[in-house]
Amino acid sequence: MTFDTAGRLYIATGGPGAVYRVDVAKPQARPEAFFKSDEQHIRCLAWDAKGNLIAGSDGSGLVYRIDAGGKGYVLFEAPRREITAVAVGRTGPFTRPAWATRATIRCRRCQCRVSLR
Repeated sequence: MTFDTAGRLYIATGGPGAVYRVDVAKPQARPEAFFKSDEQHIRCLAWDAKGNLIAGSDGSGLVYRIDAGGKGYVLFEAPRREITAVAVGRTGPFTRPAWATRATIRCRRCQCRVSLR
């Protein structure tokens, strides 16, 4: 779970993987579908500097960048099926799967390489 700058709550779910948004400031607020994935679970969430939601999945090991309108773009496909944590640095999102002691990933968008140790 994570909050955006407007105070709305975003909840990662599974079966199938999705992200729901709730405006907790409204007394009768109900969750609304924000992003739906073909993956089995969305496991982790983080925000980048531009206000995009970064989500890691379980199923095919995908990392998504989700814009304010809920449109997702796959940034990275892991060699394993699960992304358990995502961190966002100054240059964008990084992942380090629990099984990895070292990893080098390449961003699908700009083709930059990031080494994780």
